[in-house]
This record gives sequence, structure tokens and C-alpha cells, in this order.
Amino acid sequence: MDPFERTLVTVFEREPGFDKIRSLMVAVSGGPDSVALLVSLCRLSYQLGIEIRVAHVNHGLRGEESDADQRFVGQLCRELGVHLDVIRLGALREKGNLEEQMRISRYRSLYELAEAEGTVIATAHHADDQAETLLLKLIRGAGLAGLSGIYPRVRDERGRVRVIRPLLSFRRAEILDYLKRRDVSFRTDSSNLSAELDRNWVRQVLLPQVLERLNRRAVEHLCHTATLAREAEALMKSLSASVLDEVVVTRNSREVVLDIPQLRSRPVAFRRRLLRDAVLLFNPGLRGLGFESVKSILDLLESPNGHQMELPRGVVAVRQGDQLVIRAQGPHRSFSYLLPVPGKVHIESLSRTVSVENWDDSSQPSEVVKFGFCPNALVVRNRRPGDVFCTRSGRRRKLKKLFNDKHIPLDQRARLIVVLWGETIVWVEKLWPHPEYRNDEAPTVALRLVDCNV
Repeated sequence: MDPFERTLVTVFEREPGFDKIRSLMVAVSGGPDSVALLVSLCRLSYQLGIEIRVAHVNHGLRGEESDADQRFVGQLCRELGVHLDVIRLGALREKGNLEEQMRISRYRSLYELAEAEGTVIATAHHADDQAETLLLKLIRGAGLAGLSGIYPRVRDERGRVRVIRPLLSFRRAEILDYLKRRDVSFRTDSSNLSAELDRNWVRQVLLPQVLERLNRRAVEHLCHTATLAREAEALMKSLSASVLDEVVVTRNSREVVLDIPQLRSRPVAFRRRLLRDAVLLFNPGLRGLGFESVKSILDLLESPNGHQMELPRGVVAVRQGDQLVIRAQGPHRSFSYLLPVPGKVHIESLSRTVSVENWDDSSQPSEVVKFGFCPNALVVRNRRPGDVFCTRSGRRRKLKKLFNDKHIPLDQRARLIVVLWGETIVWVEKLWPHPEYRNDEAPTVALRLVDCNV
């Protein structure tokens, strides 16, 4: 038996619940990793007591090359005597992260096929993939869940194993050596050769430099870090589940109410986890709640009664005495107010006040926006379809485009304040003052948004 196969047997012997798995559906792209997994499993299937089948996903994005991959996998399966299912996916959206769209559509199709066939999916992710994933997650910003990297197995809500990844302890070089010893050919995806894609750049440029300059065992250490993160994540998940009932006062389809003293009594790391899990009780769509959003909720625990903050997806958190209320906001109606100069207006639906004053060096607070023009009145409203503002350099652009550039969530945009002088937008909340009207050196009027940094 080849050393690669011998190690793989050990991996399966240590796999929890593997004795209950009778069939594996290997996801085979035609590349070296999945081909090595398929060939080795076919040679070990009798010893392991499992049926081997194959699924190939053809995204069709590389034209003839994609079809050639499919033909290669088909021929390999005929030679090995295993059943092949081919999944052809339709066109993806033009916008957004293409790689992520492909991953989601690929797994959705594989899950459906595996469920119908009563089998478990096996993918060929390996240690180098794990290291690349961890580096990308770390650089882009991730908590324990993200730093857990690629999981060795994925279970459904009933605890059933849906996906296993038996090659996570193998290096890419070990896989290529195995294929060479077995004299097995494979396909090379041309899109993997371009350093334009982030993962390819990490694989081709960053990780080799880390291995060369910093630590030859960096891949191994990164994999260990992912393991530690998964263990810590599992512990936090278990602790949160056991304590959450003590923190949650009430919950329903519209809101979840938390006990602030109970939250405060926990260590800050645990507070973060409890807040994230409580929000998910109310809205599972907020699974990706970012660090800054959670920090803002933590700050709200120390804020005066009545203070609130907006979360993504139309959710708001409000401090009410010793309780923190997280609830859905209803559809936001349009508003428009005439703002005399000097003067102020209170926007009741937002519980916010906008004020404008004639400039006085001795009395202006530091957080005001300084303008160098002399209006009799301004208009304060929310956005309208077709609104045009400008970049910091003065180039006119649709306000929608500027919001997109700043990654401002769609559900928050109707609540942002827009200030006009006549027909011209001179300031937009979360953006900037109009560069032709802002004047920090010789200001005439000062605009201020109460309880908001402008």
C-alpha cells in the first residue's frame, strides 16, 4: 500500500462516526487534489467498506476548457468503474464576488444530489488550502468562526455528517507526489494560474514568501491555529447556549429583549458572543455581524436610556432602562423639513435633531461641519430617486453610486440625512460636505447632527 493511502486509512479510522457511512460522493473537478482523493478512495473502498461515486460540477465559465474537464472526469470514472453525476450550472449574476457565487451554487447542487442519493460528500481540500483560507480571513477581518477556516466535516441541523474533508492534513506536494507515483494524470484549471484573484495571489506570491522568509512550517502552524480556533468556537457556542436563557428576557418574531445587568456580568469576549447569538435568534440573516457593529452594541450598554443604533438589514438596537431591545424597523417613510438659519429641526421618525448656526469661533463645538455660504434656509430630507451628489474632488455622481462605493447597506440609506441649499445637495450623512461649499478656514455657518459624528 502506498504511504499516502496508508495515512488516509488512518484518517478515516479516526473520523468520528465514519463506521456509519456506507457511501461517499467525491466532488471531482479534474484537478490534482480531487483526482488523488478519488483514485486513493477507489483503491481503499473495499478495506474501508464504502461505495464510491463521483459528482462533477461544470460551471461552464471557461467554454471548451470546462467541457474538456468534464470529458476527462468522465473517462477517469469509466476507467475506475465508478458512477458519475454531472451537474451543469446556469449563468451567475454579473455583479458581486464571482468565486463566492460559484461556491454557493456548487455546494447547493451537491447537497441536493447527496440528499437524493443518501450519500456523504467528500471534498479534496488540503493543508495548503487551509493556510490560504486562514490568511485571507485574517487579512479581511474575521472572528473565531472565520479563523476556524475549513472544517474537517460539516453537519446539518440534525447532526448528520454532510461533508467530510479527509485530505486536510496533507500538503499539496504530498498529493502531487502520490499522483506521480501512481502515474495518474490530471487537469489544470487555467483560472488558477492568474494572480488577479486574491486566493491565487496568496497561493503564488504571499504564502511562498512566508515559507521562504519567515517559517518553513508556516502551513502546519496556520493549520494548528485553525484547529485551536475551531475548538474555542465550539466552546463559546456551547457556553452561549447554556447561558443565553439567563440573558434573554423575551423574544418573538419582531424583537428580542436582553437583560443588561446579566450581559455586563460576563467577560467582554463572552458578551460579544451572547450579543451575536441573541441577534441571530431574532434575525438569522445577521450572521455576518461585523466587529464594529458588535462594538457599537457594547457601547450602547453603557449609554444613557433611550439611545439607539442601527444594525444592517433594517434592525435597530435601543437602550431602555436595564434592557436592550433589538427589533425590526418598519418601512421608513420619506421626510422633508425646512431648516431656517439659524435654527434646528427635530426628525421625529429618527429621534434626531439637525441644527445650523451662524459661525461663532467662541461657541462652536468641534464636531460641526463648516460651510462658507450664507443661506436663509436649508432643506433637510432623506434621499430621493435620481439624487446627484459629488465626489470629494467635485465630480458629479449618482448618490446611489456613492452609497455603493462606501458599502452603505441598502436598508440604512433611506434613514440617512441629506441637506440641500436650493436644488443643490451640500451634505450627505456618512459621506462628506460638498467641496465647493465646505470652508474650514473662513466658515459662515455650522451644521450639526445631534448624537452623530459628522
